[in-house]
Amino acid sequence: MTEPSIEAEANAFAMELLLPEKFVRAEVVKLGGVDLFDSKAVLTLARKFGVDPAVLAFRLGQLSLQ
Repeated sequence: MTEPSIEAEANAFAMELLLPEKFVRAEVVKLGGVDLFDSKAVLTLARKFGVDPAVLAFRLGQLSLQ
């Protein structure tokens, strides 16, 4: 494996560990969706998962939940 692919794999693992798709989707459904421009909603959800709001926003984008 090359350095970039190892790093990409590690990043993907960390993202799934911190923000598991199943749980992120469930929380977004509970909220009735999340608007990335609604900083209060993003901050609330980020705090729930214990991550930085930018990380949460990135994950929402990955999962097409924005």
